[in-house]
Amino acid sequence: MAKRPWYHNAVAALRHPLWVAVTDRVGTIVWYEAVDPAIEPRRALANQLARWANDGWHLENFSSQDTHFYCHQDSERRFVGLTTNDPTKPRQITEQL
Repeated sequence: MAKRPWYHNAVAALRHPLWVAVTDRVGTIVWYEAVDPAIEPRRALANQLARWANDGWHLENFSSQDTHFYCHQDSERRFVGLTTNDPTKPRQITEQL
């Protein structure tokens, strides 16, 4: 299958530090960890899929091209995603004039 010219692989190898961040329904970070730089992003996400499934969470729809997935257990729902934003530091909002 030929790649489309606008195709972007979101889980391609990155040169930035990578984190796994887990948030609840309102976006509050409930857990995070740094990803080992030797692990490619696709493998890091696969590891998280296995980890959450093994812990009894039900995985919702996900794609091999995405950098995140949703899972739920009873009434709790979590967003698990890869990010280059360090969750230990507050995000700075810059104003553009």
